[in-house]
Amino acid sequence: MVRLLSAIPYYKEDGKEYIHIQVHVKNAGDPLYRNVIIHYRDTSTWANKSLKLIQTFKEHSLYSGSLHKSSAEFVIKYETDNGIFWDNNGGENYKVSTKEMHGYDIGTVGGNIALYSSKILVQVFQKFGHILPYYGIEGTIYVKNTGKKKKAGFKLSSDGWATSMDLPAVYDKTIAVDGTVSLIEVWKVYPNFISIGDTPGNEFVFAAYLIDEEKNITWWDNNFECNYSLLKAEDSEIN
Repeated sequence: MVRLLSAIPYYKEDGKEYIHIQVHVKNAGDPLYRNVIIHYRDTSTWANKSLKLIQTFKEHSLYSGSLHKSSAEFVIKYETDNGIFWDNNGGENYKVSTKEMHGYDIGTVGGNIALYSSKILVQVFQKFGHILPYYGIEGTIYVKNTGKKKKAGFKLSSDGWATSMDLPAVYDKTIAVDGTVSLIEVWKVYPNFISIGDTPGNEFVFAAYLIDEEKNITWWDNNFECNYSLLKAEDSEIN
């Protein structure tokens, strides 16, 4: 019901330290009663900070905000009129710092992988008198650096999972915090234009995956088991 997207430390020009936090929640109950709260501490005293709603999608919503802290231990609380839900990092709590600090990460990604953005590009070709659209899906994935041998990408279907295909991602960069390498990597899915013929439905559905080849573990961001979707249209973004 609630999942950390990313927690990224950063410095402002005046040298002040912050931790920028983005959270996905599954849409539940009356939107007027939804609250997303960071329950955090940097010493022994716990405090709360509400996050701001950034965008609402079909199945989930994005919330965001920053802590004016150089380090923080935190969990995420999601309040709805259907109940209260938590993301406590599997009982370990999230621990993030702007500097190297024992037991803390310089940035982290919830569930080790999180979809950041995706959209569709369309090219139109004429073949045997027919106009055929070719679709190119691109996207950005946040990956926690769990090891050297790993793969990431999208598992995508154009026909409601009757069939599916892999769209592999490639490593783009590692986010740096004041010159220090963080644990957050940015991976990109670049458009490889495909023709899907007359497949049923008006949208693509997909989930993002991360495979740790050394530990033989696969992690998913599948939008709370609802999958992400893109309309089969030019410049369509996650809906």
